[in-house]
Amino acid sequence: MNKFLISISLAISIATTCQSRDHVDYQEYARLKQQLKEQAVNFATEEQFIPYAEAYLKQIGTPAALKLLNDAKEFNRYAKKIEKAFAANQWQKAVKYCSKCIVMDSTSIESWNERGRAYTSLQNYSQAIQDFSMAISLDPSEHICYKNRAEVYNALGNSAAYLADLLRAAVLGNIKAQEILKILANKTYTQQQQNHEIGLINARP
Repeated sequence: MNKFLISISLAISIATTCQSRDHVDYQEYARLKQQLKEQAVNFATEEQFIPYAEAYLKQIGTPAALKLLNDAKEFNRYAKKIEKAFAANQWQKAVKYCSKCIVMDSTSIESWNERGRAYTSLQNYSQAIQDFSMAISLDPSEHICYKNRAEVYNALGNSAAYLADLLRAAVLGNIKAQEILKILANKTYTQQQQNHEIGLINARP
């Protein structure tokens, strides 16, 4: 349900900075957004939540409710395009679609993280670090973002930053980071063996 929650939970900053010329009450927009976010925890899956959210907003029928519904649908369309781009290894398209989502919701941790992954695949490491760091600043408990940033530091040969981010990710509960740290601590492994075992871990879904 996480992706649709993000699409429903469009940034309050967007709501408060938009102009009122389109007659949308952005205080109502933010209030409805928060209500849906709170109600979403009562649904087991995204498939169950989406029809409820759509019916709820349509029933209210105000300009704010309809705008929130349209914004959520647009965000979700781009989220699906991101998935397809990743599946096809189309990293430039992934960057493009993630950027669209970020424009719509600059607080979307997943969008920053996914764009960072795409930049990593393009070997644009400086931009990848910026995106992972932005995601971490939005939620310092997102262990996957530390793990992803660690891999960039490793590619750059910055072993101190690599280990620091691995440790943060492991402490926060990232299983892969925990396993990698155990391998790095095992002095019986050769460098080649370490690289092989770590490669197998990173290749897992």
